[in-house]
Amino acid sequence: SAARNAGSLFVLCQKHLVLGTTALFRLYSAQMFRETRAAVEAAGIAYAVQTDAKSFKVFNEDDGSEAARKLARNTFGPGALFPKGITELALLGGFYDTASRLSHTSGLTFVRHLSDGLTDGQMKFSYQDIQMQNMERELPKNVFWLCQAHLAILVAADVVFASTTGADLAKFTQERRRYLRITLTKSGR
Repeated sequence: SAARNAGSLFVLCQKHLVLGTTALFRLYSAQMFRETRAAVEAAGIAYAVQTDAKSFKVFNEDDGSEAARKLARNTFGPGALFPKGITELALLGGFYDTASRLSHTSGLTFVRHLSDGLTDGQMKFSYQDIQMQNMERELPKNVFWLCQAHLAILVAADVVFASTTGADLAKFTQERRRYLRITLTKSGR
């Protein structure tokens, strides 16, 4: 069913977020952004398959063939996954854009691997893109961003499953809000 597939996609979100967190604590932010992008995309696809019969059919019949992959790429573009008219999903679209920008190879992401070499005029290349001298600033900033993306995915789950017949999301929503209040209170916000 569409709801079962959507639920499974949210489990996939969890897997990507765990892998992203692990990569981040190893100081690989680009890998964290790739995994977070995959998690956000999975949440968007969950929305599409749960709310649109055509999208569900495309997802369900994706056999990995070139024709099926092309149809999936055309069906599950950012505009369909993160409609601007739905606040919770538009928010996910912002995380998707940021994660895409910071995970793809570009001049911006390449220079994050460089640091001053021992000899003037030379640079040292590192596999890690968070340099040790920047760790105290970069690691908390990226952890905060990752947590915000994770929370945005949880909030989007309300929208995705709101149309599920027989689903009572009131308790889930209430507990999530209580947890957010506690978290924000502890962080001094």
